Amino acid sequence: MRYLIYPHLKRDNNIDFYDVLFVDWNKFIFDPQTIEYTVTKMDCERPDLISFRHYGKADYLDILMLVNNIDHILELTPKTVLKIPPLASIQKFITKYRKF
Repeated sequence: MRYLIYPHLKRDNNIDFYDVLFVDWNKFIFDPQTIEYTVTKMDCERPDLISFRHYGKADYLDILMLVNNIDHILELTPKTVLKIPPLASIQKFITKYRKF
């Protein structure tokens, strides 16, 4: 998902770098329709499936990590409780708070 939201900074040795500060995620507020999901051992092996299970696409894992204040994929451990907001809430937030 980051490639759809963040400005592309550069490509170095076939690695893409994006400006993750383009959206101020500290201002994200979970709405009442947010659900809580407890991460399983299997989720830790394929965390993209968490996004797929809840949004129908694996592309939103980055966003789920950002709204849950998870900086690195290895921070996802079994029994971690993730808040999973409705996709419409995330889209409204990005539109409102992205920095131009």
